[in-house]
Amino acid sequence: MKLEALLGSEKHEIQLDKNDKGLYQIQLGEEEITVESQRVESDVWSLIIDNKSYEATVQQVKGKLRITLNGATWDIDVVDPRRRRSKGGAGGAVEGKQVVTSPMPGRVVKIEVAVGDKVEAGQGVVIVEAMKMENELEAEGAGIVKEIKCEAGQAVEDGQVLIVIE
Repeated sequence: MKLEALLGSEKHEIQLDKNDKGLYQIQLGEEEITVESQRVESDVWSLIIDNKSYEATVQQVKGKLRITLNGATWDIDVVDPRRRRSKGGAGGAVEGKQVVTSPMPGRVVKIEVAVGDKVEAGQGVVIVEAMKMENELEAEGAGIVKEIKCEAGQAVEDGQVLIVIE
């Protein structure tokens, strides 16, 4: 899976794949690493990278990932390019009907709205866990939640419609 990560004003392309042994192959620029990961607590991960053990804290903060590792903290905006394309690019809030879709196969962790709720642009509406990372999906613009087409715990596919906002 190809992702884009924004760290401050720097954009990095990341290729992230899970191999047949359950390990993650991560390519960041020219560098390629293999990572074994296991969730220890809700936001704490045990990582093994190049036979060295690390503990990382990964939290969702205002739509970004806050990663703390070895005493250093980074706020990273991770974007699945397929999700950005489905939003029509980086052009601001939309008007009219909005369809929130799953950016990748995963599992619905939490639905943050109910039918009839008023939402604002950028407001989180549903959380989908994919590849052991929680992704908060947001409303593209202001509107009213018209349909919820998923439930917590449900497995979802790439592109599956989760919430309709008008």
